[in-house]
Amino acid sequence: DTTGIIAVRCLNALGAICAHRAMFDMAEKYFLQALELGKAMMDTGSLASFYENLAAIYAVKGDGNATLKYALESSRILEKAGLYGEHYIYALYYVGIAYRTLGQDGLALAQLKKALKEAEENQYGHLALYVRSDLINTLLSQRHLEEAKAYALQNLRQAREVGNQRAEERTLLYLAQIAEDQKDYEQSMYYIDTAFGVSKSLARFDQDMQMDYLQRKFDSYRQEQEHARSIQELELAHSKLETRNLWILVFCIAGLLLAIAIVVIYRRFVAQRRLNRLIRMRLDENESISQDRMEDLQQEYGRALSDRDKELASQALYYAKIEGLVETLGEKLRAMRTLFDLKAKEKMYVAEMEQLLKEFTPDKNWNEFE
Repeated sequence: DTTGIIAVRCLNALGAICAHRAMFDMAEKYFLQALELGKAMMDTGSLASFYENLAAIYAVKGDGNATLKYALESSRILEKAGLYGEHYIYALYYVGIAYRTLGQDGLALAQLKKALKEAEENQYGHLALYVRSDLINTLLSQRHLEEAKAYALQNLRQAREVGNQRAEERTLLYLAQIAEDQKDYEQSMYYIDTAFGVSKSLARFDQDMQMDYLQRKFDSYRQEQEHARSIQELELAHSKLETRNLWILVFCIAGLLLAIAIVVIYRRFVAQRRLNRLIRMRLDENESISQDRMEDLQQEYGRALSDRDKELASQALYYAKIEGLVETLGEKLRAMRTLFDLKAKEKMYVAEMEQLLKEFTPDKNWNEFE
C-alpha cells in the first residue's frame, strides 16, 4: 500500500524532527506510531531503523530497559537479514549504552567494542569517532586508564585527520582527565590548554557559523519578503487587470445596450416616419376624394335643386292657374247672384258652389310647396 508507506515515512520524519529539536516525548509518540503502522508493510531495513530511533530516544531519556529492548530488536532484525551496515553499528552502540545505563559495564564494553570493530571494518570513520568516544568514557568510569588512553590517542589522531574539532576537543578533555588520574598534571594542563585553543577555534567557528546562520536567515527573510512583495505586486497587478477588464466589460455592455437602443429608436423613427408618410398619403387621398366628392355632391345637389325648383315652379304655376280660375268662377258666381234674379233653388246651388270654391282655394304659402 503506497499510501500507507508514505504515511509511515511521514511519521518517522516527524519523529526525527522532534528529536532534533529536543522534543523527545513527541518524537517517541511519532516513532511508536511509525513502528506500529510499518510492521506489516515496511522492509526489514526500515523497520530496524524504527526500532533504532526508539532506542535512541529512550537512551537520551535515560530509560535503560526500553533502550535495550528496542536496540536488541533492531540488531536481531538486521543480523537475521544479513545487514551489517550503519544501522547495525548504531544498534550495537545503543545496546552498549543501555547496559551502561543499567550498570552492566562489562556487557556495555563488549557491545561498544563490537560496534567500534564493525565501524572500523566497514570504514565508517564518523561512527568510529562517535562509538570510541563513549567507549573511552565507559573505560574511564571503570578506571581502565591505560586502555582508555590508548583509545583516546587513537581518537585524537583520527579527529585531527578528518578535521573534526568537536571530537578533538572532547578527546583532549578525556586525555586531560586520564593524565590527572595518573598524577601527570603537567600533561593534563597541556591537554587542557590544547583543548582550550580548540575550544576558542570552535567558538570562532560557532560564531562564524552563527553569523553565517543569521546571514542566511536574513537572506532567506529578505528573499521571503521580496517574494511576498512580488506576490503582492502580482496580486495588485492582477487586481488592476481584473478591474480594468471589468470596466471594459461594463463599457462594452453599456455600448452594446446603447447601440441596441439607438437601433430600436432608429427603427421606430423610420417606422413612424413611414407611418406618417402613409397617413399623409391617405389624408391626401381622402382630401382628394373628399374634394371630388364635394364637387360631385354639389353637382348632384345643383341638379336636385334645379329639378326641385322646376317642380316647385311648375306647381306654383299650376296653383296660380287654378287660383285664377277659381277667382274667375267666384267673380262669375258673385255677378250671377247680383245681376240675375235667381230662384231659391238656384241661389242654393250658387251658394254651394261658392262654398266649394272657398274650400278648394286654401291660403297656401310658398313654403308648403317645399
